[in-house]
Amino acid sequence: MQIASSNALTLAQPFSQILSSLHCSPLFGWIVSGILSAICGVAALGILVIVVKKIPRKHTNQTSAHTVLTDASRIDWMRRALIMLCMGIIFLGPSITRPSTTQAVKNTDILIAVDTTGSMAVHDAQYGSDQQLTRLQVAQQVVKDSVSQFPNASYAAIRVGTSGSVALPLTPDALAIANWSSTLRPEPTTASHGSNLDKALDALIPLARDTRKAHPQDTIIVLYITDGEQTGTTTRRSFASLRQSVDHALVIGVGSAEGGTVPTVDTDGVIDDQHPVLDPSTGQPGISARNEKNLSDIADEMSGSMCLTDSTHTCMSAQDTSLQHTFTSWRIEHSNKPVEQEELLVWPFVMIMLLLLIWEAGVWTYRSRRAL
Repeated sequence: MQIASSNALTLAQPFSQILSSLHCSPLFGWIVSGILSAICGVAALGILVIVVKKIPRKHTNQTSAHTVLTDASRIDWMRRALIMLCMGIIFLGPSITRPSTTQAVKNTDILIAVDTTGSMAVHDAQYGSDQQLTRLQVAQQVVKDSVSQFPNASYAAIRVGTSGSVALPLTPDALAIANWSSTLRPEPTTASHGSNLDKALDALIPLARDTRKAHPQDTIIVLYITDGEQTGTTTRRSFASLRQSVDHALVIGVGSAEGGTVPTVDTDGVIDDQHPVLDPSTGQPGISARNEKNLSDIADEMSGSMCLTDSTHTCMSAQDTSLQHTFTSWRIEHSNKPVEQEELLVWPFVMIMLLLLIWEAGVWTYRSRRAL
């Protein structure tokens, strides 16, 4: 949360208003400032005593250097008394309280989780055009467009495969997130053990919790990009546990309802469409389709929204009316709140003391030259 204030004190402010709000804010606390101010006050009073009792109004022939403390005149001593008086007032810290406005700027932290399981290599996805892409290619484009839409947000990246792991911790470096998305490759077929959508929770839960603890005032958004396919044998865990740490969530579905053949992926992430993955139950090429029910359920569990990419929707456009609430949440929020602001009013006394010191130095220089 960044704070900025406005309505600085102006010379046009009524003098009566300044007097009514005048009070002391000691520069070094009441004890130290009180002692220093008292010393200055006693010194000023002592100087006035010297002026009244020790210094004659005019030097006469009968007045010698032994009858006065120095050759200083009454004006000289009064000037020094004023210097001490100004110093004492400065130590007390004269201040005024004035109405002001505080503007709060709430930042946004976006936690991006990308599914990289073998089904994300299926060539059945579209992203705002009729061009056929792999699901992971669409996911990469979603990440880049989200960074482009919200360059002032902070981002964290999570890769979801056999396990969920943080690839990049929270950073304001949008370019690093975009570059990370370009390096994403589907999980090798030999390392795949089916799709488990809840693997994202292994990284999302601690990351969201730590982000909330470090930035309690920020808006935290979860962006989960997946095809929604769940082929694991275990029961999927609920994403509802993220509600206490995040403000909103957007689940973006990639792929198509018709689905496509799952290709094999080698250890370098190279996709081989000529050799599909075989379904062990039928011995035929495995077919993977986008599961909209799972996508919708996960979005509901996080109290978020779901969006499906296709030839006309990218989910990163403000024209996607179903995502108006999400886009409203993502924008940096500003709020104004009236506050009472305290402002030190020492500069007039500093200026007076500075002029008196310049006067003192000028008199001393003049008399020193005359004595030579």
